[in-house]
Amino acid sequence: NRAHEQKALLSSDAVRYFVETTTGEVERNEALDAVIAEAKKNYPLEDGWIVINESRMQNLCAVCQANFVATKEAKEEFVPATIPEGSGSLAEAIVTGNVVAAYEMIGNRPMFALADAASDLDSVYRNRKGGNEIVSDMLSAETANLSDEQIKNMIAALTSALDGTYTDEASAVKMAIMKAVKEAA
Repeated sequence: NRAHEQKALLSSDAVRYFVETTTGEVERNEALDAVIAEAKKNYPLEDGWIVINESRMQNLCAVCQANFVATKEAKEEFVPATIPEGSGSLAEAIVTGNVVAAYEMIGNRPMFALADAASDLDSVYRNRKGGNEIVSDMLSAETANLSDEQIKNMIAALTSALDGTYTDEASAVKMAIMKAVKEAA
């Protein structure tokens, strides 16, 4: 929600990288604020929002870069960081119809990004059915006017990338995003 307050969308890969290379709430908040400010200076806005994917995060976050080098030297095997629940920026880009931002957020691991987005929308759906899932304020607000059927169809669209119709992962993911955006429109 801190990023959303500054009109920034972070991909799940960017959040993972950020969480893995920063420590403590104060350091993270200061680093995130600096990254967002720098991103707004260096990259174009999409519908008034700055989109930060993993490669942009790696380029912009000085604290992350310094900690990544130290962490890389200390670790023998890579264990991906778990992103905080309710981070859902790809899902947010989809429900707002921002296709350009959505494509920028798929990053180097498109299926992981799609899985995160489907999971975020599933959390919205479960909350509507009485669940207690963590969902970002923005995702809650942007899905408030969508029906349960639309949410289910968006989840189905995102998970359709796994059906094997497309042999190219990137094409499958892009088509799934387009289908989900169309459902939200």
